[in-house]
Amino acid sequence: MTHEELATLLGVRVHDTLLNLVKEGGIRRQRLGPAFVYLSGKRSVEKAQILRRKESLKGRRRPRATCRQKIATLLELVQNPKVRREDIVLHCRRSGVMITQELVDVIFEEYELDKKRAP
Repeated sequence: MTHEELATLLGVRVHDTLLNLVKEGGIRRQRLGPAFVYLSGKRSVEKAQILRRKESLKGRRRPRATCRQKIATLLELVQNPKVRREDIVLHCRRSGVMITQELVDVIFEEYELDKKRAP
């Protein structure tokens, strides 16, 4: 998984922990596609993970937002209907919700928020 995927899944900051694990040799890090992916320290497991990741990149789908990310995004819009998407990402991250611009875009698309926003 990537740093962002792990942070989103776990709901915590993972950067320092990942770096420590890489330094200690517990895990490895490799660029696959557009981002670095953290892999098992065991070569046989790492190879299988790389193959799975490459397969997933071939049929790459748009990411799916978690309920927490959707609620945080919608809450930002309720509090300020004219808020920019970039600011939603910043506000959500400051409140502990790991989210990306791409996920905010997915949420806007899913709920057709551009059509519903005040001009």
